[in-house]
Amino acid sequence: MSFSVPPGYRRTAEVRRPKLDPFIPIIKGWLKADRSMPRKQRHTAKRAFDRLREECGFTGGYTIIKDYLRERDRRGQEIFVPLSHPPGHAVLGLR
Repeated sequence: MSFSVPPGYRRTAEVRRPKLDPFIPIIKGWLKADRSMPRKQRHTAKRAFDRLREECGFTGGYTIIKDYLRERDRRGQEIFVPLSHPPGHAVLGLR
């Protein structure tokens, strides 16, 4: 296959986070409980990091938690693609 533009990088294997993976169910539980809380009282990455260290003995760094939560939020968002029609190419409704 030849491409006019080289294809972008595509990850073949799922991301593994050996230090974080055992704690993901705990984080998901906190975030699920947060849905019923006022916005100001929900867990931030910093708060989740602090709780994991204090309550669960987490030894990893803050960055892996921050990255995990950012990726998780992006997956839940809807994406809208704007439609644009050049002048003279609009499709009229059928009669």
